[in-house]
Amino acid sequence: MTGNARRELTALLNETFTPAMVESIRSALPEFPEALVDECFRRSGVVCNEETPREFSKFLAVLSVLAGGNLQGKTLLDVGTGLGVLVAQARTIGMVPTGSDTFTEYEGTCRAGAICIFEAYGHSRSSAEEACTHHDITVAAAPGRYDFVTSIGMMEHIFGEEARRSAIRNMVLSLAPGGTLIVACGP
Repeated sequence: MTGNARRELTALLNETFTPAMVESIRSALPEFPEALVDECFRRSGVVCNEETPREFSKFLAVLSVLAGGNLQGKTLLDVGTGLGVLVAQARTIGMVPTGSDTFTEYEGTCRAGAICIFEAYGHSRSSAEEACTHHDITVAAAPGRYDFVTSIGMMEHIFGEEARRSAIRNMVLSLAPGGTLIVACGP
């Protein structure tokens, strides 16, 4: 991103990304007790700590800005979804989300955690099974095309430069025309 593009994006976010916007999204999400989140993670066998994301209202507010203020019906692919917390919260506010992950155990323990998260948000077990899928983004683009493709804290788990390039290429190919790709990497 060039310096000018970064400044323009920062100005846009400062003008439109307000605490009230975050609060409006947060208020649309039901209360989600910390103990229940931890229980869902425990059921899945996924190790979590205080840095493990549990609430995505700020991130969803950014998507709302990028969507012109309306996320209703917008499609989202969350690559590396883990237990599907972002996917469950996006569904709760009216998006049409899909989460994909490549964990070999996704069909077992990670799926159990995703079902727990979805049920905590008032969604059915079948909606979790439908929305959270096993897919290797390094091999092929996801089926369908999406308004938003996101990947938060996943790229550092893909080893090898060619596999990372392939993942990015396939995420771009998963975008609908005019769609937005957001990749946030860890250390």
